[in-house]
Amino acid sequence: QEESGSYVNLTSSQASPSPQPSTKTESNQRSSVSQPHCDMKDSISSITPSPIHGWIGSTLQCAKCNYVRPIQNAPCLDIPIVPTAISSMFNPSGSHGKVDETTSCRLETCLQDYTSIEKVSDVECLNCTKLNEMQHWEEEMDMLQGAMISLRNKKRPTETLELEYRKAECLYHFWKARNPDHDCNDNEVINKLLRESSNGNDYHYQEEQIGIIRGDAWKCLLVTRPSAILCLHIQRRYYDPIYDCMVKTKQHVQFDLELDLGPFCATHVSSSNKKNGQAKSSRLMYKLYAILEHAGNAYSGHYVTYRRMSNGNDDKWCLISDDSIATDLPWSRVRTAQAYMLFYEQVSTPHSEKALQIKPKPAKKLNTSNMMQ
Repeated sequence: QEESGSYVNLTSSQASPSPQPSTKTESNQRSSVSQPHCDMKDSISSITPSPIHGWIGSTLQCAKCNYVRPIQNAPCLDIPIVPTAISSMFNPSGSHGKVDETTSCRLETCLQDYTSIEKVSDVECLNCTKLNEMQHWEEEMDMLQGAMISLRNKKRPTETLELEYRKAECLYHFWKARNPDHDCNDNEVINKLLRESSNGNDYHYQEEQIGIIRGDAWKCLLVTRPSAILCLHIQRRYYDPIYDCMVKTKQHVQFDLELDLGPFCATHVSSSNKKNGQAKSSRLMYKLYAILEHAGNAYSGHYVTYRRMSNGNDDKWCLISDDSIATDLPWSRVRTAQAYMLFYEQVSTPHSEKALQIKPKPAKKLNTSNMMQ
């Protein structure tokens, strides 16, 4: 995994650049992409062991202290997306409202739902713990310092309070230097510091047991390493609590020949290309080349495959069902398929012949003002 903020040198055979996330707009028209396709074999490397191998990044922001954790990457072979008929069924007050499965939805809308910010509960926050402990031991130091001054004015011994003050000072500086992003056994480290700070004194210190503060947080998923072959898995099966069984939705998911994955990525490319005095934003374009369709219910059925013919004609497709093949299918027929899985092939970019530096976007406060409704 990449450490947060580090630069990674990627050639076009490993990954194409993804632009900084921007406002997502839906359009039924397909954009024209004239670049040649990437060679699938060139995408295989020690970083990307297979053309469909990619990374999904997860990040959390504490709802209390607004601390944003570094992106945690996890390998993935496909991106699971949910039709709006299912998501609205379990969250009718969401952005889509109540959606009937007879109403179609856009593929980009499903991807936007997948990468949208959601609220999660009972999440550990080391930064909240750090701030709480710092405040506690700072108040303890002020109280002990006042008590020692009072005892000295009365010419009374202060050895016990000095040991307590040393302990509080030790713990305060420990938490002040604590990096919330680093995992360590705080109880073990703290008690080791307390033993060292006693300097062999017979004073018996009380071991500290730190409880990590938990609370609500905002979670977001983004693509951190796009794959050469993008596999989108449409989750049509769901559990129906009324009938106590698995059910399959038949909602149609509209998809186009071309897909811009850039708005759903966490990385951006530093480019000096400018047009009309403004920086030119790059896109991460994919082209559809295969569709897997399932006909049946949630427990049984039949799979067929639509495959784009490799003659350079986007309007000619073939349909494969077991050992039978139907050729010369038009795009107007293919686009009505009830897709179960969609396979998009990454197309090259104008910078494909040279290495590009991709840097994760710096952590910043997530805009949750619209999420608090």
